[in-house]
Amino acid sequence: MGRNEEALEQNELVRMEYERLGLDAELSLVEIDGASLRILLGRTEDAMNDLKKVMKRASKESEERALAFVAMAKILCSEDRSSDSTRCLEIARETLDAKRSVNTERVAGAYTEISMLYESMNEFEMSLCLMKKTLAFLEGASGMQHIQGSISARMGFLLLLTKRIDESVPFLEKAIEKLKNCFGPLHFGLGFAYKHLGEAYIEMGQPESSLKFFGLASDIINAAFGPKHEDSIEIIQCIANAYGLMGSYKYAMDFQQRVIDAYESCGPGSAYEIREAHRLLEQIRKKAEGSPSAVFPANSLPVLPENR
Repeated sequence: MGRNEEALEQNELVRMEYERLGLDAELSLVEIDGASLRILLGRTEDAMNDLKKVMKRASKESEERALAFVAMAKILCSEDRSSDSTRCLEIARETLDAKRSVNTERVAGAYTEISMLYESMNEFEMSLCLMKKTLAFLEGASGMQHIQGSISARMGFLLLLTKRIDESVPFLEKAIEKLKNCFGPLHFGLGFAYKHLGEAYIEMGQPESSLKFFGLASDIINAAFGPKHEDSIEIIQCIANAYGLMGSYKYAMDFQQRVIDAYESCGPGSAYEIREAHRLLEQIRKKAEGSPSAVFPANSLPVLPENR
């Protein structure tokens, strides 16, 4: 719910109770949760102090110590201390790899957090490797479909980002199946998976097929975040792009105008986006007129004149 101050207050009450009862492992886990909340609130120094307490209390090979290193890596990554962050992640991985946990969800969550930190440092191969490992770890575990769905969606996105389109599609399809089973047909995570699957079909030269998935994504994202949200508007742009690639310029212009209207409803802070949307509308018009110099979609290249 984003009410992190109230969450921190409740966390402190639980922490005091575990401390009174002398339950060190549970106390460490609650302090790690508290540190994560402080990170969200921008209190990184307090969070770091909490984590150092956990490391001092926990045994060297304990799961709690590994989780503390993951949280510390998050702080260091936010401070652009990539090498220090990477070292923390390596220590955490060594411990988690060597230990067979009784808490599957907690360890899966840790591996997922580690993989996303590697992703944020543009270490995509390491991130993908860890996600695959997490999916293998979860294979056969009961009640883990929501985590499997989220990881599959992330893998599909990263494979799409690194231009491995054929590999990305099965992961996105698996993510859609898992997320739909867990959360129903309107979960926002499902909307993003549909969007990325649409983008994959665009990359495969199948804009007609992409429209189905962009339409599903638009309905979900729009319902979840509202029509003025950047992701809602971006999907409309994706639909305009797809129609443009199909040569259906009238529909492309209609959806491009919807992009303009949406950004204009957001106010003066969207001046750059409005200019860009108008520029793209003009490019569609030129494309419809047969101009070889028209550039649409935005990431395509103009056709150079033959005499060059």
